[in-house]
Amino acid sequence: MPTDMLSRLHREWNLINHRPALVTQARSWNLGIAIDSLDDVTAACGYRLQGATPEATRDTTHHEAADALLARLVILARHDDLAARIVLQRLLPGLVHRARRWVHRVEPGQRALDDIIAAAWQVIRTFPESRLHVELAARLQFDAEYRAFKRERRRLAEFLPTEAHHLDRPEDDLLGQPPTPLEELSRIVRDSSLDDRERAVLHALLSGAPMPEVAERLQVSIRTVSNWRTALVERLRAAA
Repeated sequence: MPTDMLSRLHREWNLINHRPALVTQARSWNLGIAIDSLDDVTAACGYRLQGATPEATRDTTHHEAADALLARLVILARHDDLAARIVLQRLLPGLVHRARRWVHRVEPGQRALDDIIAAAWQVIRTFPESRLHVELAARLQFDAEYRAFKRERRRLAEFLPTEAHHLDRPEDDLLGQPPTPLEELSRIVRDSSLDDRERAVLHALLSGAPMPEVAERLQVSIRTVSNWRTALVERLRAAA
């Protein structure tokens, strides 16, 4: 069930797989494996390359080592695009398999594989360390499937109010008053420990600026802003 997105991902992987700068970056993570290409990292994380034996994939020690390495990459993936891309490549076969279940159940015009890949990217970038347990690849794939097809997704506007200046309203002003959605958001932002980048994205979006302007302001692509926005909503919703 090839799609434009899957084809693009395969082309992209072929382009970056042996790129010296990226291989050097992967080596800098000190993962404890020999890395001559990014394929070496995905293989060590449990990706079954062509020619791998079934016995190797069933080996318990191999699975534990693969889970441990994948967990390290997921932690890195919160702030490292290359680590996130490697994790996504590791998950692709399972995502394709899960998407097949939904091909005839999604809305007209909706592409099941594209949706689950997009959801997987958000799962990878926001997966909590508290859930980095065994069978990690399956957990990530399940969460992506759930997010893409089973959970009611809400627009950012349904959760975030529009006036950014109220975020700094003193708490003393709120005493004796029931919290408004805006005041509740202020509390959530404080409690969610957003980093500087996430706060910059939040304030840019709350300003009402169009996506291209936000992307230009933050010096990233529009697609990256969209990914950050979705991840940010998930962080805030989890804190709520």
